[in-house]
Amino acid sequence: MIEIGDKTFVTAVWFVPSSCTDWFGIMYSQEGEPATLQYRFRYSSEKSEDKRNWYSFGSSAVQTDEYCERSLDAGAKLVAEMLDSEVEKVVVKGYGQTFIEKLSAKPWADFKINS
Repeated sequence: MIEIGDKTFVTAVWFVPSSCTDWFGIMYSQEGEPATLQYRFRYSSEKSEDKRNWYSFGSSAVQTDEYCERSLDAGAKLVAEMLDSEVEKVVVKGYGQTFIEKLSAKPWADFKINS
C-alpha cells in the first residue's frame, strides 16, 4: 500500500493491463528526500483473493529524477512486451490533490483517500 499525502510529490504512475495479471508502478518523493520507486504485479484469481507482490527501491542523491523516471519507463515497456499489452503512463508532477485529480478518472486506479 502506498500512502500519498499533502507533502508527497508524485512524478508519474504507470499501468500495464492484462487478462490475468497487471503491473502498476509509481515514482514519488517525500519533501526533501530522494525519489522512491515502487511497482507491483497483481495476479487475478476467480477462486481466491488477488495476489499482489510489491517491490520498492529508493534512488540515491546522485541519481536524477529523470534517470529514475526513464528506468520505470523502461521497466513498464518490458512488462508490456511480456504481457502483450500497452503501457498507460500518467504524468502527475504534483502533490496529493493533483494525484487524486489525475487518477480519479482511470478505471484501473484503485486507491483510498484517508482524511
